[in-house]
Amino acid sequence: MKIKKRMSVAEYRRLKTKQQASQKTFEVESPSGMIWVLRLPNLENFLVSGTLPLALVEKMQQAKSDGLSEEDAYKQLSAKEQIKAIEFSAKILRHICVDPLIVDNPQADNEISAEEITSEDFIFLLNWANTGGGESVQDGLDTFSGK
Repeated sequence: MKIKKRMSVAEYRRLKTKQQASQKTFEVESPSGMIWVLRLPNLENFLVSGTLPLALVEKMQQAKSDGLSEEDAYKQLSAKEQIKAIEFSAKILRHICVDPLIVDNPQADNEISAEEITSEDFIFLLNWANTGGGESVQDGLDTFSGK
């Protein structure tokens, strides 16, 4: 009987990094003029890891079906739910940004912290992710509506 070698956590991380490196990326210019290398958002990762706030998604979808804009729906969230939405937005940016990488403690030239990103660029990048990514951002498209 052949005994399989157990994969170390470091090997697993390298495997995931290699898989992510093979994903299609897009060069996108933000309002500041910064060129970002972005990958498409993969909500399945957030769903299976339990980091997608499902109650928040449910409320936003209900508000959308009630005819409210995303901004009005956001205003109807409790303060706690708004905080969860902001935290999740930061996680989305960390996921889609390939270059520069968004990290807590930037050390390398291709690393930046979320706090260093201008609010205009932050919103632009979120809109890019929320509209499904791709070649350009189109304002007014539904957020994560299954497009």
